[in-house]
Amino acid sequence: ALHVNFDGQFVRKGQPMLAIYTPEFYAAQAEYLAAREAARRFLASSLPEVRRGADDLVFAARRRLELFDLPESVLVELERTRVARRTIDLVAPASGYVSEKSVASGQRIEPGMELFTITDLSRGWIEADFYESEARFLELGREATLRLPNDPAFALAARVSYVFPQLAVETRTLRVRFDVDNPGLRLRPGMFVDVELASTLG
Repeated sequence: ALHVNFDGQFVRKGQPMLAIYTPEFYAAQAEYLAAREAARRFLASSLPEVRRGADDLVFAARRRLELFDLPESVLVELERTRVARRTIDLVAPASGYVSEKSVASGQRIEPGMELFTITDLSRGWIEADFYESEARFLELGREATLRLPNDPAFALAARVSYVFPQLAVETRTLRVRFDVDNPGLRLRPGMFVDVELASTLG
């Protein structure tokens, strides 16, 4: 079952994104519960090796469950209810916007499949092209002001964080990256900005 249904939807870290049914997960839960019950019975044994073997069995069964990369809360709930769940919720690993949804409800999922892409737009980078004649002013830490062409009142301070090593032959320009905060999500992927580079020409 899908809890996130469209591209562009905002999700918070820990929010369930979809529920997956997997027989392996159900069997691992049942094995863990059976191992716990057996260990409880073996605690009354007078033989230390029997008690130790029961503890090892519980540890191994729990480790198999942990390999599903489950939140600790799932294991706590399993131990409390002693009821195996048929589905497992996959939760968002970070807050952000779903920029790509590659799964549909009822679809069979294989290991390694990319299901969602979550993009955090609170920080990002701007790439700007400068003419070859301006390359001598480009250095790490150089201050710049970023402006939106459609909103002259918007101004964002930034510093050069990376200067690409190669000049673009076709345009005779050098690309520079600015790492920026994105207050109010005013900057969107694919937007154009004007970059004013601070420089002392002497």
